[in-house]
This record gives sequence, C-alpha cells and structure tokens, in this order.
Amino acid sequence: MVMPKLPPGERRSEPVFVLLRPRELQQVDKIAEKEGKSRAQVLRESFLDRHTQVDAP
Repeated sequence: MVMPKLPPGERRSEPVFVLLRPRELQQVDKIAEKEGKSRAQVLRESFLDRHTQVDAP
C-alpha cells in the first residue's frame, strides 16, 4: 500500500494525539482488523481523506 504524501509544509514530525470515546475506539479496532491495518494507519487514512476532501475545490 502506498501512503499519500503531504507537501513539505504540512508534514509533522511531532506525534498527534487523538482522543476517542470507547465506542469510537472499538469501531476503529474493527476497521483495522477487517482491513488488516494498524489502528494508527486507519486513523491516518481517515484524517488524510477528510483533510483532502475539505481542501478540494
């Protein structure tokens, strides 16, 4: 799988913390297990999908 690349100005070197309710965490875990990905990959892809949709004209 190829991860989308962010422009140099938008890259982050510091960790990003996400607060999830227990039910949200369960759903993320279900998606991760179903798709064979880590929890971090699911959250990263979700963020990038939403981020690129908002910026798209």
